[in-house]
Amino acid sequence: MKRVVNCRCIQRVVLSAIGWIDWAFSLLLRVVGPVLVVLANSLIALVSVQWIFGLAPVYVTAPYGVVASGLVHAFGIYLLLNLLFNYWGCLLTRPGFPGDHLAAVEAAAERATREVGAQYEAKLGEIEGAMRELISQNRALKAELRRWTSLDAAALPLAESRDGPPRTSSGPGGS
Repeated sequence: MKRVVNCRCIQRVVLSAIGWIDWAFSLLLRVVGPVLVVLANSLIALVSVQWIFGLAPVYVTAPYGVVASGLVHAFGIYLLLNLLFNYWGCLLTRPGFPGDHLAAVEAAAERATREVGAQYEAKLGEIEGAMRELISQNRALKAELRRWTSLDAAALPLAESRDGPPRTSSGPGGS
């Protein structure tokens, strides 16, 4: 019995320690998180300024000219804005909640689903029309078959009379 009590006691202590560690780590991230965001933005700004004003004029403008430098600068600014937009988008989005900016994507998906559904309905209508046509052709063929069989049945007694009297199932000795 004592062993069970000791295991439960150890379990409670471990779970309590995990709870305290989780609380401390969460508090640390709440304090350090904004500092890391400022540090990341500062590093991005420092690299961008060094590229635009320090490295690009020496390594791009001098050897390749102003046009190539303008293209490289435009591409660099595009990359910088794309990087900052996506970084801040990740910062401002809560985990598991992508937000309302996906409404346009959902609307496009719904529109595509409706278009596919309309195409499906059109094809289904074509198939149903073809099936109706086949059924009517089948009915016409059945009617034609009935007409031919009735003609053959009507012509059958005439053929039998030419061959002789109809035969009975009893033998030649009689009934």
